[in-house]
Amino acid sequence: MSCSPRVLLLLLALAPLRLEAAEATIVEAQGAAATILIDGELAGTAPLTLNALSAGHHELSLKATRFGPILFTEAVVVPEDGGMTITVDLAARTLAVDNGSLTLAAEGAEDAAAEEAEDAAAEEAEGAAAEEAEDAAAEEADAATPASAAVGGLYVGTEPAGARIFLDATDTGQITPSLLEGIAVGAHQIRVQTDCAWAEGAVELRADLIERLELTLAPGAGELQISAGPPAARVILDGVEVGVAPLRLEAVDCGTHEVVLRAPGFLESRHTLQTPAFELTTLAVDLEAEQYGTLVIAIHPLEASIAVDGIEAGTGPMTLEGVGAGAHTLSASLDGHAPHAQSVTVVPDAVTRIDIALEAAPARDTGAWPRLALNTTVTAAGGILAVDALRRYGSARDRFQQYLDEPDDATAAALYEREVRPDRRRAVVEGAGAAVLLSTGAVLWLRTDLAVSASSSQLSIHHRW
Repeated sequence: MSCSPRVLLLLLALAPLRLEAAEATIVEAQGAAATILIDGELAGTAPLTLNALSAGHHELSLKATRFGPILFTEAVVVPEDGGMTITVDLAARTLAVDNGSLTLAAEGAEDAAAEEAEDAAAEEAEGAAAEEAEDAAAEEADAATPASAAVGGLYVGTEPAGARIFLDATDTGQITPSLLEGIAVGAHQIRVQTDCAWAEGAVELRADLIERLELTLAPGAGELQISAGPPAARVILDGVEVGVAPLRLEAVDCGTHEVVLRAPGFLESRHTLQTPAFELTTLAVDLEAEQYGTLVIAIHPLEASIAVDGIEAGTGPMTLEGVGAGAHTLSASLDGHAPHAQSVTVVPDAVTRIDIALEAAPARDTGAWPRLALNTTVTAAGGILAVDALRRYGSARDRFQQYLDEPDDATAAALYEREVRPDRRRAVVEGAGAAVLLSTGAVLWLRTDLAVSASSSQLSIHHRW
């Protein structure tokens, strides 16, 4: 006689469960109403007989299906002889411990099996009526399944990774990639986002299954609300004029932006904003009215040049009108004088006077000794060459006299080529070099302006090139 698995599942799900232990290590699974774990390890499905279960503390866990979530876990203490009975009520999520055999089984399972056999025989005789009864029993089993068992899992991945996961608009606290478990079956809306990117997707979860959802992040944008006083101030965003305030800009790229506000009669206002995606960023500015004053500059020497904020204003004393109120940098310069710079605050609708007297720059002393060494070296080299040139010339003259006194023409010719001509040529070259060096030395000495100062401790020599 055969029995319908769906009907058996219904009977076992509705019935409490009992655990029993004997001497031998035997595990019998006679149904599939619940999956049993002992100390986190799969033991089988109820009804189940466990024999020779070790004495001591154990954890008993129940699942509605093999791969479903754990419905509940309870601690049990098995005595030395294993003589105890654990009765589990799956629907109520409770268990009761009695002395006796350690048996985990559906109470009334045998009666249910007998009744099922009779029903199966009747169904075989009735034909089509049996099919209808089986479908009805299946529907009743689905309705009787605990609501907490109707859950599934969802794996969410993104490209790139690292996005926050929102389930039905609620932040899960998870970052992609991540596995979400214990989610009620049915349709769900998933949103993932980073500071500057997002993606959305829908998923239908089924009981005890894990669905996968892979999403590709797209750049996100935010909104920018700008208000200013006075009204109608021009708004320039990243160098492009986008309108007048008050202004609300949509789809502003996530990131850093430069905002400039301008209005006639008011000072320009600049702001750097960090605009996140998916959020509204506000900027409220009161522009400062333009104010001007008069700047009077008296300077000595009169030919000195004047610049205000790095812009040349002219030379000599002057009056500058229409200078913006506030702080400015004033500088003055003149050759032979130390440069001057100072900060000045122009008072609005008033005259501000500045007096400047440039100080003469001290003579630049680059050190006299290198110049003295150069002059002396050039002059000494010229003198040495001149002396050698004169010596060569005297030697050539003596050899030439020997050449004239030699009676043998062949010997005289050899003497002339070997000694007279080389000495004369070298004397000419050295004489020309000596003339150049001595002339250069004379020019250097003439162009060196030396000044000698003495003190009790040293003698100083100064010069100008």
